[in-house]
Amino acid sequence: MQNILNPATVSSRVEKIIKIIFLSVFVLGLEGASRVGAVGFRLPNQDPEAIARGNAFAATADDPDAIYYNPAGITQLQGYNLSLGVYSISANTEYKSPSGATASTDAELQEVPQIYFVDAPTNQSLSFGLGIYAPYGLSLDWGNKAPFKTVAESGSLI
Repeated sequence: MQNILNPATVSSRVEKIIKIIFLSVFVLGLEGASRVGAVGFRLPNQDPEAIARGNAFAATADDPDAIYYNPAGITQLQGYNLSLGVYSISANTEYKSPSGATASTDAELQEVPQIYFVDAPTNQSLSFGLGIYAPYGLSLDWGNKAPFKTVAESGSLI
């Protein structure tokens, strides 16, 4: 009779169990990826200067928009500083199913504001900031005639 506590046998069984677990997680991950229904419309750009730098702005964040990129950067400012901005974006999207059915979203412009205010008193070692922005601030409206209308018609993060 074989000893079930033999280290080689235990190691072999543990390897099989680990392989089964990894394979199961992989298969479930593939299944889940086909069902993702999130509405993740990220707006990573909050400052024209940061956009011009390819968003490599965190280390030198030296204007009120630093509240978004690197809040410690507001300590480089002096006095009162204000930054205002608005993005006007059209999330025009089209879909064509494998069966040939098509759908498109409403191409209406969506305004997404951002406001940053910093107060950095000159004779103090403190800085105060307030940022109002929407890093996920868009929506889509597919209408009620989309081929996937039983799943979704619209999505919004505002």
